[in-house]
Amino acid sequence: TPNEIVDILLILGECNRNYRRASRRYAELYPNRRHPSAQQMINISKLLAILGMVHFNPHVSTR
Repeated sequence: TPNEIVDILLILGECNRNYRRASRRYAELYPNRRHPSAQQMINISKLLAILGMVHFNPHVSTR
């Protein structure tokens, strides 16, 4: 969900983009949620960076 993605990004920042530590920290903070692996966190981070670049750069074609 979008809320989970925001939480992942906040924890990545807290852990200085250390994906393994962030994955463990996420599991500690949210024991009742699905726990993303370090690789899943990397993939989410890359995807959001690409989407953010397209959103903020008006010269990127969206076709």
